[in-house]
Amino acid sequence: MTASLVGSAEGQFWVKSTGTDGYPLWMSHGSDTEVLTNVATGRQVTYINKRRSQKTSVTYHDDGTYTLHVSGNHHGVWYDDTVEVLGMDAGLYAYEPTLDDMGTPADYSDDEKLGPAVVVHMTGHRDTLTEEGYCSVVVPALL
Repeated sequence: MTASLVGSAEGQFWVKSTGTDGYPLWMSHGSDTEVLTNVATGRQVTYINKRRSQKTSVTYHDDGTYTLHVSGNHHGVWYDDTVEVLGMDAGLYAYEPTLDDMGTPADYSDDEKLGPAVVVHMTGHRDTLTEEGYCSVVVPALL
């Protein structure tokens, strides 16, 4: 089977100039949509995921870098092309990206991320779509 994947993301991002720790505070809300289409049959499976995340604290290091502590939650639903629910997943997550302040600690616009963020916590459930069961649920819906 050959399938195409088309996705989109929408979101809102809020920044408060200073949080309780004296550094910028931010929160984001987003919605992601992914549509898998079987090229031969035109059958589709759609995934819609709603998510929210926020910076909970910042750790400043003596070498000009700092680590953001971010937490969030998400809820996603898989639908077939008749809008029947195929499966759901939801959970909480926390991650810690480290950034370099590039020698200008008061100017966040030039900061650079140093490598991938470290995932420190992830919980959740998958009602019908476990990692092992994904293909057994999504692929038949596309055939």
